[in-house]
Amino acid sequence: VPRTVLCVLGARPGKGQTYDALTLALRSGRRHRLNYNTMEMHREQCTLRLVSNLTGINDAYIRDRRLDADDWGNISRATEALCGATLVLDEKARLSAAEVKSCILRHRPDMIVLDSLQLMEKNGGAWQRDYEEVAHTTHMLKELAIRHDVVILLLVQENREADRGGAPVMAGLYGG
Repeated sequence: VPRTVLCVLGARPGKGQTYDALTLALRSGRRHRLNYNTMEMHREQCTLRLVSNLTGINDAYIRDRRLDADDWGNISRATEALCGATLVLDEKARLSAAEVKSCILRHRPDMIVLDSLQLMEKNGGAWQRDYEEVAHTTHMLKELAIRHDVVILLLVQENREADRGGAPVMAGLYGG
């Protein structure tokens, strides 16, 4: 994937976008500087999911500490691997495009993941329709990708229209 690109990963809630993005972040973080911005969960939850991903141990078992000696060894190795990655986990309830720019300037990542579009700060007024807000935000993010030579992966929860099947459409990115 060339840099200076905005990629959108969209699906209905609960279909694995966060899992896929964390997996990509984990694999890319070994060779590239990566920043993962979560607006859905705490940093600790992301770390738990990353360790679960690396070890294959159910995150509920890790959280509840229902582990045997082998599991603890696997978790120790996974934690060392995470420490070796150039991966920054940021958490903020609402993130604006200006804050994304600030994050890019501060961390200088090769790739930045934004989880998710629906939780980003709205730039327009109450008069703006959902599709106008999506268009404005994605346009600003695309400009940031080009200007700062970075890949931006934007996670999006599609609306109920996506349940009807068929090819994805832009209308699936806004509304409930």
